[in-house]
Amino acid sequence: MKTKAHNLYSKLISICLLILGFSACGSLSDDDIEPIVCEYGVPSAKYKVSGKVVTAEDDKQEVKNIRVVMIENVDESKVTYLTGDTVFTDTNGEYKIERIGHPGQEFIIKFQDIDGEANGQFEEQTEIIDFKDAQYVGGEGWFKGEATKDMGTIELGSMQKWWNECDTE
Repeated sequence: MKTKAHNLYSKLISICLLILGFSACGSLSDDDIEPIVCEYGVPSAKYKVSGKVVTAEDDKQEVKNIRVVMIENVDESKVTYLTGDTVFTDTNGEYKIERIGHPGQEFIIKFQDIDGEANGQFEEQTEIIDFKDAQYVGGEGWFKGEATKDMGTIELGSMQKWWNECDTE
């Protein structure tokens, strides 16, 4: 008796799963033109940021070898720097950095002088760049596309000027 009840119960569950499984494969109604497509993954987008770094003094000279770091705008104590999010300015002070992330994000862009006195000493500067209303190009499926922003000219203040002010006090 117990075996027959178990077999009957197994058959009923199999029939229910079979019916539910087939109903999940169709469209919502006969009027739907496109079938429902199951996709796996998460939405993503590629972000490209470019600009130029110059001195804040009157001569506005290009600054080379400034580290430019692009991270998500989150609590920095919980951020791990990922590969490919750091570039250095070229001899013209220009940079181009790319990052893949979720669509509609804000990023922190840090400008850091790491070569010491070799190129002049400059203060670290942080900028926030917003991609919440960005225009994406070339997206398909879960990939939203590429969004590009030019930050223009970033002026870094000299640490030497700061040191000179401290010496006079």
